[in-house]
Amino acid sequence: MPQCSLCGANTPSGRFCSECGAPFAANGAQPAPPPPAQAEYQHAPARVPPRFQEQMSFEERDQKTLLYQQQPGHNNTPPAIPVVYVDGDGAADRANGRNLSSASSVSSERNSGGRASGGSGILKGRYSDHPNCDVCGLAFDVTKRRHQCRACGRYICGNCSPLMLLIPEGDEIEGAKGYDPSIPQRACLHCAPQLRPLQEDLVARYAKANADSAPHEAKSRLHVPFSPSLEKECTNAADIVGNFFRSDSGASGDRSIPISMLEKAHGLAIMTIVKAGFLLVGKVGTGIVISRLPDGSWSAPSAIGTVGLGGGFEIGGEIVEVMIVLGSPAAVQVFHSPQVNLGAGLDIAVGPYGRSAAAAAAISSSGLNGNYSYSISKGLYAGISLQGSVIATRNDLNRKFYGQDLEASALLSGAVGQPLAARPLYEALDRAMRGIAEHKEVLAERSRMMGACRACNCQVFVAHSHQVWNKKCKTCSHIH
Repeated sequence: MPQCSLCGANTPSGRFCSECGAPFAANGAQPAPPPPAQAEYQHAPARVPPRFQEQMSFEERDQKTLLYQQQPGHNNTPPAIPVVYVDGDGAADRANGRNLSSASSVSSERNSGGRASGGSGILKGRYSDHPNCDVCGLAFDVTKRRHQCRACGRYICGNCSPLMLLIPEGDEIEGAKGYDPSIPQRACLHCAPQLRPLQEDLVARYAKANADSAPHEAKSRLHVPFSPSLEKECTNAADIVGNFFRSDSGASGDRSIPISMLEKAHGLAIMTIVKAGFLLVGKVGTGIVISRLPDGSWSAPSAIGTVGLGGGFEIGGEIVEVMIVLGSPAAVQVFHSPQVNLGAGLDIAVGPYGRSAAAAAAISSSGLNGNYSYSISKGLYAGISLQGSVIATRNDLNRKFYGQDLEASALLSGAVGQPLAARPLYEALDRAMRGIAEHKEVLAERSRMMGACRACNCQVFVAHSHQVWNKKCKTCSHIH
């Protein structure tokens, strides 16, 4: 087992001793002698064993945090962080000066956190093996949870690890919990400058969005209203698209969504929702949202989740497949925000079917006059109302899928290309468009074959789009 290079203690986790913070000596290497500037502390048996710590002031930490949060493309290495030697009482001795100060005298934040040895409140004693952040020096507690950098092993707080970055395989710490080269890992402010230049290559190599998906046949299935991955959400959405947009020849005349709704839609939000309760009813579900780009193609999908409460005399439960047809660019713009309130931030009406839907779609040549929701229920309820529900972006799923932190606005605006892993969704949308186009060609050919009406002056036979068994002309109601 690796041993600390200063005090000789075993270090089963991380690359730093849990007692004094010094790098351990792996593979039987000789412990590194203490620096001369710290020799005075070696003869102080009454003190807690000192530890090495790369510590920065709160001002430096806040500046670095803002740098990497506001400028994700910044690749310059920030200024070097001074190495600070902290003894057991919290006094700091800078190597380039003799500037000793208490850890609790820097700011009010440090005053509240202090350098307590074991945390406070319900987490008291949980972090006793390593109670302080290795970057800012604050004590961990219920509001400042402890994390570990997957690249160097430092124990850090959330403020000192604002980024999740891909770490090359083999460069992670030994025994890193939950490490996956395709999923961004927590990195501290010290390791982030070295990892940022590697991200573009790592995303192209490891990101799940770039993995070719297996062939998928879109058909009616029972979907679970929670998916742990965006790949699964895309396959679920492909099935739902196939259920809603079928060929007119195989759909009911009054319970079908005409393809004109899809042709003029500026975006689609597709979700699987479970609704259950007694009097007070809860709704929760997940799905995706995509937008139509100016060239007519579809954008990269963004993961979403919804939750809501309702009331009324309702008992039971159901699983509902929901599709929201976004009728304008402004409606798509609403989903650029982290959270959408249906009813307040986005007006949605229950979508029309059949001939009513065809009339609603024909009113405008550039889009739809509203946003319409459609649902297919598989349970005891007759339908679902989304009014009052909240739809939020699932940034965790987007990060795991694309291998980087991406805003919903970047995905829906076309800044990110169509991912290979979402191919089943795009194929389902293309298949719906092709199926309706072929059906229209069949109707046109039938009209040409029937010729003019012999009973009236109707010159062109117009077939019924939905009642395919009806041989009468839709215009004159005669058999040509």
